[in-house]
Amino acid sequence: MHDIIGLSIVVPFYLLFLISFYFFYIKRSRLDLVRKRFFHALKEILTTEKYVNLQERQMNLIFKKLSELFASSTSELRGFADLLEDFIYFYDARGPKYLKSNYYIEAEKSLRDQAYSLLEYVKKENPFSSLPPKEANFLRTLFQAIESGNKELALNTVNQLSQEIEILDSSVRNGEKRTRVSYIISIVGVILTIVFGFTSLFSLFR
Repeated sequence: MHDIIGLSIVVPFYLLFLISFYFFYIKRSRLDLVRKRFFHALKEILTTEKYVNLQERQMNLIFKKLSELFASSTSELRGFADLLEDFIYFYDARGPKYLKSNYYIEAEKSLRDQAYSLLEYVKKENPFSSLPPKEANFLRTLFQAIESGNKELALNTVNQLSQEIEILDSSVRNGEKRTRVSYIISIVGVILTIVFGFTSLFSLFR
């Protein structure tokens, strides 16, 4: 009887843990696949195309196609600049060997420098490219209002942006709470699985 009760408690937690781990692993592995394809395309384009504006166009096309193929994995990315930053970070912080072992790409410093130059160009041409579309539009409008001297439009945009930041802050806080709850549930599930697993095992030898 105790074993049945124990299993009825353990199984749901264990299944929840497995499902959470499965989706986390799948999402991470698909994002790594996106990075791999992007990094290889980046190397090809940077070594064959010398004009940075044409490099940007081609990388935008690559990112668009990857977003269509892996919509769920790229939904949190603001554009190909995010993947450029990943490439530069991996090279600088983890080294060329990490890129070779994880993404099967030979990367020299010259390639890293070209990627950085492309990133700088993208940031200069579109300084809000890493922001969500809604916030980016607010800032573009604000920038245009300041340039044109439209004080009323600038103040109105600032107020709208302030409200949007409050909403985003609330969403982030709620998301953090949900993440903590999920983490606690997963830990409790593992602990209960171990405890009741030992309990069931000892009951077999009584």
